[in-house]
Formats: sequence, C-alpha cells, structure tokens
Amino acid sequence: MKKTSLSIIVSLAFVGLAACQNYGQQASKVQSSSNETQAMVKQGEQGVAFGQFSEQFISELWKVSPTWALYSGFHKYDGQLLVPDEQSRKKTLAFVQAQQEKMSFFDVSAFTPNQLVDYRLMENLLKSIEWEIKSFKSWQWDPSSYNVAGGFAQIINENFAPLDDRLLSVLSRLEGVPTYYKAAQQNIENPTLEHTQLALQQNQGVFSVLSDELLAKAKASNLTKAQKQLFEARLNNAKDAVTAHIDYLTRLEAKLSKNGARSFRIGEAQYEQKFALDIQSGMSAKQLYEKAVADKDQVQHEMAKITAKLWSKYFDVKMPKDTRLATRQLIDKLSSKHVAREDFVKEVRGQIPALVKFVNDKQLVTLDPKKPLVVRETPEYMRGFAGASISAPGPYDKGGNTYYNVTPLDDMDAASAESYLREYNHWILQVLNIHEAIPGHYTQLVYS
Repeated sequence: MKKTSLSIIVSLAFVGLAACQNYGQQASKVQSSSNETQAMVKQGEQGVAFGQFSEQFISELWKVSPTWALYSGFHKYDGQLLVPDEQSRKKTLAFVQAQQEKMSFFDVSAFTPNQLVDYRLMENLLKSIEWEIKSFKSWQWDPSSYNVAGGFAQIINENFAPLDDRLLSVLSRLEGVPTYYKAAQQNIENPTLEHTQLALQQNQGVFSVLSDELLAKAKASNLTKAQKQLFEARLNNAKDAVTAHIDYLTRLEAKLSKNGARSFRIGEAQYEQKFALDIQSGMSAKQLYEKAVADKDQVQHEMAKITAKLWSKYFDVKMPKDTRLATRQLIDKLSSKHVAREDFVKEVRGQIPALVKFVNDKQLVTLDPKKPLVVRETPEYMRGFAGASISAPGPYDKGGNTYYNVTPLDDMDAASAESYLREYNHWILQVLNIHEAIPGHYTQLVYS
C-alpha cells in the first residue's frame, strides 16, 4: 500500500541531472539571477514578488528535472534522459544554492498563509534535494534508483500528443540509455543486497517497455525512413545496455550474497533527518512512534470488544480469557475467507464499481466520471515493493488516466501466496481498495 512520496520522486528526478553548461558559467548565472530577485523584492510588494519568483522557481525546476516534469504532465523536455554523474549532481546543487539565495530575500512575516505554505514547501524541497545528494547518498548504495523504464512508459502509454511526436521524444531519449547505465555503475558503491535485488528484478522489466511492440509502432508511424532506421538502432543499443546492466547487477548480487553487504537500515540519526524532511509532521519519528504505541492499546481494547460480540458467530467453544489471544484467533478464522490467487487482480477490478456506487449513493464526495481510474497489473519495472499503488497524472495533465497498480501473485510460491491472501482477505481487500482507490488516493489525487 505504498504511495510514492515527494522525497522519493525528488531523489529519482534529481539524482540523474546532467550538466549542459560549464559549472563556472552556471555559478555566475546564479549570482546574476539572485541579484535580479533581490531587486524585484525591493521594488514590489512581497506577495507580488514572491508570486513572480514562484513561477520562475517552477520553470527552473523543470529545466533541471525533465523526468519529473514529464511525470507532472509538462512535456517540453520529454526527449531528455539526463546522465546521473558527478557533473549532474554539481548542477543540481547549483540550482539549490541559487533558489535558496533568492528565497533569503523575502520577509515571510508579510506573507499570506497560502504564500507561507508555498514558501515552506519550496524551502523543504530544496533542503531535501541537498540532503539526499550530500548526506543520504542513496545514489551510491541504492541500485534500484537507476531504471529508465518509467519515463519511456509515460511517453508511450499516455495520449497527451500525437503518436509521431511522442515517438520522436522516445527517439531522442533512447540515445542516452547506454551512457545512463554506465554512469549508474560508476556511482554504485557499497550497495545493500536488498536494493540490488530490487534493481535486478525491476530492470528486467525494462524490456516490457523497450519492446518489439514499441519498434512496431515506430515502423508503422509517419516517421521518415531515416528516423525509423535510427529508432531501431538506438532501441537495440538501449536494450544491449539494459542487458549489460542486468549482467552487472547479477554479478553484484552474487558478490554481496557471498561476502555480505551493508545493512538496508539507515540508523536512527538519518531516519530522524529523513522523517523530518519527508513527513513534516511537527513531531519527531520517535514522538510519532510513542503516540502510535499509546493508540495501539486503545485500538486493541476496541478490537477485544468486537471480538466478544462476534465470537459466538464463528466458534462453538468458550472464548479465551486472554483478549489478545481471542482477537488473534478470530482474525485467523476470518482470514481464511479470501479470493483465489489467480483471481486476485480480477477481484480488485470488480470491486471498484461497487465502491463508486456506494460513494455516490451516500453522497460522501463528488466523483468525476471524466477522470478515469484504470485498474492494471503493476508494470514489471515497478514490481517488488508494493502490492498495490496509485499512479496519478500530474497537475499539467488533468485529463490523464489514474492507474491502480495491482501486482498479481504469479511469482509467489504457494505458501507465500496463501499468507498474502490471508492478509488481504475478504474484508481487508475491501479496505485496500477503499484506501488506494475509491474514495482513497485516486480521489485525493484527482482533487489535488
């Protein structure tokens, strides 16, 4: 039930930024731009100046993060696949420094509440990017952060422009795939075994995107003969690069399995830092944990009362005095009622119309029938960490599809599948669909 957080999107988007100009020239432009912002603040009201700065901030953000722009429905830079090398990280940090300097000119005491919220979000975003590159450094130890499939899939699958135009973006983007994976391998240092295994699984799924079907679309398109030939050549080179990277990951996994690897646990200090940047909850991770423990006692008390009410419906024996044992036995009993493994995705898809009807009949929240929700099997390049998730269109793409990704249980052994199905039993599967889809993340993100 994992929903990709902003920080993860940011780290994926920014870790692969490529410099397109000399770093010294970039620094001089930073200073010039900052001076312009300072003058703008002095000449106008704080609110007006901040509104202008906000527009500029977003514009510059998309320039340095074209893949994030693509996911957001801003398609000016779709053809750019930036290389995740040291030069790109320097460019990213230059962007952060420039924006932080400009933001220092504003007097936030003069802001409206909405402006202050925007300011703090932008401030936190810049801190997150800088912390990710300088301190967290997942670009070194998390091989799963390197995968080209998502951007290509977004261009190919979404109908935001004529197919020929989108294929030209794919053609341009394909050129960078070999260099991208070479840079990834140079970055990877002391990785975790778990992230290496995830990278191996998900990169094998790249071929579901860079496929024969894609080549067939290009050959059947209105691209010129030369463009079609170049498309095929670049696609083959890209597939060769993915194959080579999979071989690299296979060797790396074997080495880590034999010799040991660093723990995937990041430790309390970094966890608190990451929690503060990701969640912005006003409390520490430890404080939230302590609150959860206190809440757990109350929840278990309520569960015990419900168990007492339901016990005679499901059991002919006397209920245990230990209320937690009784609750567990009842849950075990209820968990046996679940869908067959081969029908898991079908059952999820079938529950959506019933949830829509319930929400509409009860007038809980307005659902827009023009905003489609598409239940699909989780793409192979996304599998391995979330059984169900939502992929929502970006703010620039208000008519785009929202995908409810549901991972089939095909790759699980019988025992694992049974355990999974008992967890997502007849009742909990409904909760999952409410949480992810109707009226959960799908509805939340349509309104967002």
